[in-house]
Amino acid sequence: MKLNLKKSFQKDFDKLLLNGFDDSVLNKVILTLRKKEPLPPPFKDHALKG
Repeated sequence: MKLNLKKSFQKDFDKLLLNGFDDSVLNKVILTLRKKEPLPPPFKDHALKG
């Protein structure tokens, strides 16, 4: 499965990386989705607060 990124997302993500963002969690989630495995409970849909 190929991952298609929009230009606006790529620019925002690059800024995060320059500011020291740890992308290891995001990489784990993306790899899990690419394998078509279920996400762990902390990453499942949930009701928004606020």
